[in-house]
Amino acid sequence: MSHKNYHEFYADSHYDLGLKMGEAFADKAQEAIAEAKEDHWEQRMAIGKQQFEVTKKYFPDYISEIEGYSKGAQIDFMDLWTINIESDAFLKEGAKCTNLVTNFGKLIGHNEDADEPGYENNVCVVKKTINDLTILEIYYYNTLGGNSVGVNSFGFAQSLNTLLFTETTIGVPKNVIGRFLSDTKNPENDINTVLTIPRASGYNHNIINTKGEIWNLELTNLNGHLTKPKSPFVHSNHCLSTSTTYPDDFGTISRLKYFQENVKQHMSAEEVIALQENSSLGSNLSVFNERTIGKMLIDFDQMETRIWLLREKELGWVSYSLDFIDI
Repeated sequence: MSHKNYHEFYADSHYDLGLKMGEAFADKAQEAIAEAKEDHWEQRMAIGKQQFEVTKKYFPDYISEIEGYSKGAQIDFMDLWTINIESDAFLKEGAKCTNLVTNFGKLIGHNEDADEPGYENNVCVVKKTINDLTILEIYYYNTLGGNSVGVNSFGFAQSLNTLLFTETTIGVPKNVIGRFLSDTKNPENDINTVLTIPRASGYNHNIINTKGEIWNLELTNLNGHLTKPKSPFVHSNHCLSTSTTYPDDFGTISRLKYFQENVKQHMSAEEVIALQENSSLGSNLSVFNERTIGKMLIDFDQMETRIWLLREKELGWVSYSLDFIDI
């Protein structure tokens, strides 16, 4: 069994992948652009164009993929690019997403939150293959992917959390960097690359491999902080590299403390899911809150992932094999 909103794509180039995804999601793209043009569009477009000029120097393959997507969806490239980079083009972003790593790095739970309630139809499940790379992820329509949670065929999982108090400047958008690191086969090399390029802003990146190694990378427009924490490890929207005091308006601290107080060194998949489903702190502050639109459990011991989508909540958690991982 799979979700109704599950899609597979096979391509031999980034352009071809974008073309196929654009054809499949054309309605979503056209709808999103029409809505975006109602909100400071000219300012966002101007910022988007400047960030495009920087990005094309470093990631031409991803630019090609967006070109293919725009062709497939029959929309203007710069329109698609501007909505693709989301909060790096003038949009504010809420504190969102929570993740947990346990069982010596072999069991990972991630709750994907939207900026506010009502956006459950903005995501689906995608499995995409470009040559020797396959990625299974919770996918935000009209983006490059790699900006939520997923697993690649080189044996690396990545989950992202927003970071509070990160400024935006002209540089490579954080969604592009998210995609780059979701494609990784060598986190050390790819992180070093990311640290040398101009960045618009940044996420907190949690990268975990099938051996249980963890890389936690905090990125802002100016700084990058890499640690290799031990399991069990949890993260919400706080910075490990600073002692800043954070507001709890979106449960940043409440979600973090709940996971910290309940995670154990050894847990079953069902125990982690129970934590991911907890709403005991109310609709705003809980791990499972009113903004939660998806959840993923990644089990490297069993080589499977389980995914829950709010838009298909009647299905519960749906299992997908990780047999595409080449280790």
